[in-house]
Amino acid sequence: MKDNPIAVALIGAGNIATRHLANLQFLGDNRVAAICDIDRARAATLAVPCGANVYTDWQTMVAQEPQLDALILCTPPTVRRVLFTLAAEHKLAVYCEKPPANTLDEAHKIAQIVRESGMICSVGFHMRYSPAVDRFRALTAGRPVNLVQSIMASPAALTRSLDGWFFIQEKSGGPVMDQAIHVIDLLRFVVGDITQVQTFGNNVLCPKAADFTIEDSTCTNLRFANGASGSHIHSWAVPKGMDTLTILGADFSLALRPHSPPRVQGILGWPSTEQRVIDETFPQGPPMGRSGRIPDNRLPTDPPDPPHCEALKVFLAAVRSGDASQIRSPYTDAVQSLAVVLAMLRSSATGCVERSHG
Repeated sequence: MKDNPIAVALIGAGNIATRHLANLQFLGDNRVAAICDIDRARAATLAVPCGANVYTDWQTMVAQEPQLDALILCTPPTVRRVLFTLAAEHKLAVYCEKPPANTLDEAHKIAQIVRESGMICSVGFHMRYSPAVDRFRALTAGRPVNLVQSIMASPAALTRSLDGWFFIQEKSGGPVMDQAIHVIDLLRFVVGDITQVQTFGNNVLCPKAADFTIEDSTCTNLRFANGASGSHIHSWAVPKGMDTLTILGADFSLALRPHSPPRVQGILGWPSTEQRVIDETFPQGPPMGRSGRIPDNRLPTDPPDPPHCEALKVFLAAVRSGDASQIRSPYTDAVQSLAVVLAMLRSSATGCVERSHG
């Protein structure tokens, strides 16, 4: 059990780092010792308000910050294994943003590093920590799932509101790897493992070019290990954001919203019987979102970015106690979600049904 504040360093000073940093300051009982980014000015922008040291090289940072307890990795997925190796060598815990790696080979090598070092590690699949997810699982315990339908969409490709690397397939994996992986991971958590996928993608609105090599929209058929079927639509080329997830069984039809705010809505009960109406919303302050701005209507008791705060809170508690049992998104499980989205990307290229093998 560690008694002193946990010393944390962030590697990568982009948008998600802004949100993690705000949550760290809100949670307290930690000290942001350093922020590292190849863009020194960007790192300094985040570091100055919290008194953190600024670095452009992570090896130098770790060497000059011997008191560190944990790293928070906010880099593109292509930069992972070298950082896990560094963390293992210095006995540091790791909170790794999703996706856990860019290839399965890399992910398996990192999983071996995590396993052999015994490090505390959590992957940033924050939807698993939502109170609405807890409630959904309680309501549907023992009830078989038949069908799943989900949509997640935004105008990101139309507005080019993300950093340029998000639109390069080799760096981000596009909407499937960057965002759909959250939905896939959540479905694995509440429904079960996904064994087969077939994905169709298009560039009807945003043609591919040298600076835009991703498909802007995809539609995926899903086959679950328990026999359930589903579909997931994902796009960065719609005029207004959408985020819906509906899960059905013989005696329930429930819409699950993990955040903004968390909500479970629908019915429980067999047809031709008295059905129970479910409409439960969990209090939650407004999220920062990609803008990095904390909304004006946030209360002082609200985390700056609630969707990510609980996952980070659980990780910090594990670092302090040495007990990782409450972490819901361990690295080895995150590899399975990565395997599904990689199968989706393969299917989009081939048009064939692809099996997911983690």
